[in-house]
Amino acid sequence: MATRTVEDFEGSGASRYLSQAKAIIIVPSLVKVGFIIGGQGGDAVLLRRNGHVWSYPAFYSMGSPSFGIQAGIDSAQVVLLIMSDRALQAVEQDRFRLGSEGGLAIFMVGGNAGDPSYHNDIVGWARAGGFYAGLTVNDSTLTQEPRWNAEYYDHEYPFGDVFAGKVCNSDADGLRRALR
Repeated sequence: MATRTVEDFEGSGASRYLSQAKAIIIVPSLVKVGFIIGGQGGDAVLLRRNGHVWSYPAFYSMGSPSFGIQAGIDSAQVVLLIMSDRALQAVEQDRFRLGSEGGLAIFMVGGNAGDPSYHNDIVGWARAGGFYAGLTVNDSTLTQEPRWNAEYYDHEYPFGDVFAGKVCNSDADGLRRALR
């Protein structure tokens, strides 16, 4: 599903930032549900650029609660491009709240490319469908999922080893090719 999300992302205006990205977070399905009290969540993978090569994926979850006048259900594909060293260090932590912790700025690109001179911490893209307004990733918590990594790589490895390219799983080769 992550490969499909990258293929859908390629046609967007945000894809022009991929060549400068230090890492990428891919959320194939961020589901948002609510009726007064709600929330959104989804599984995510993070790949880090090592020179001209992308690492194999490390597994995360992303989610956040919401309160207020709301009703509906929505599902979105989300891609977050990590553009700064500061943002890279932040998202590689065990748990991190996007946007509010560390003062990281997230720029969500809409249907057009936005300002091509824009340079900041994270550039995001989302494609949603459903009956819910107001999809946002600000204040979503990104959490490492070591158990999912262990299942995928048949052994428990530190996230740093995954990012450094010390582990691999050929099942992700298609995803890594799609990012070139």
